[in-house]
Amino acid sequence: MSDANICSNVFELDILQMFISSANDKAKFRIKICPSGSKNRDYFSLYVIAGSKETSFKSKISATILNCNRRKHYGLAANHTFCCNSSPFGWQNFIKINDLMDREQGFINNECIEIWCVIGFSLQPRPRLIFNVQHNDEDISMDCEDCYFEFGNDRFKIDGNVIADRSEIVKKELCNNNNELHQMIIKILPSVSLKTFQKLIDYFKGDSNLDGFEREVLINVLIIADALQMIHLKELCESKLAKMVVYENLKKFTNLAIKYNADLILEKCHLLLKKRDSRYHFVI
Repeated sequence: MSDANICSNVFELDILQMFISSANDKAKFRIKICPSGSKNRDYFSLYVIAGSKETSFKSKISATILNCNRRKHYGLAANHTFCCNSSPFGWQNFIKINDLMDREQGFINNECIEIWCVIGFSLQPRPRLIFNVQHNDEDISMDCEDCYFEFGNDRFKIDGNVIADRSEIVKKELCNNNNELHQMIIKILPSVSLKTFQKLIDYFKGDSNLDGFEREVLINVLIIADALQMIHLKELCESKLAKMVVYENLKKFTNLAIKYNADLILEKCHLLLKKRDSRYHFVI
């Protein structure tokens, strides 16, 4: 059985701790990105240098690594090999990150690297994983602090350790090809705690009703559910948030309800507002 058949429905994102590299060829950085894609696509390997070891991460992805300044594209070819057109690397199944760094036409040079992902469902705009890379005469570095997801006009900061914590859960749970869960993962992955992340997965599996979620987390999930048109999830968040509306946060929840068409919350806000106003109603 081929690798493509084994992992065709797995979405895995594991950005491990990046390393600073000096003139010697010790660890530069490590990256592993493996979104699910079409079963017709084969895998390509990214070779990553870590000390004296070369580790191959097989990645199910249709990707373009874009050199923003020189506009060179590294991506999948028609024969499903990872290649760079008109490059000294030629047509081959892998390109060593080390090679790309060491050559003038490489993409590591105070530039932005974008990986465009096709994740097995129609979602526009496509999410992008973006790295800002710093370079000087001594070192080449790629720092997790400079990583973020970009989805339309929204950006989500990524902490490398947080992402690494989630990778095994994502790998384990996403083989059911649940499109709603895929979309939610992309939006919520970098911004919630591991405990909340697991609860969201449990919800999509039917094992949870979001009990115990904090107010700010429920608000975030509500916003995402509204953007992704997840009607049932949005209504569930609304019903829970409506119970949290009090006089002290009435203005905040009213604005939230109006902005995201949260009728249940707005109804609760109107009830409280009416009750408050009745206190000052005098009949002459």
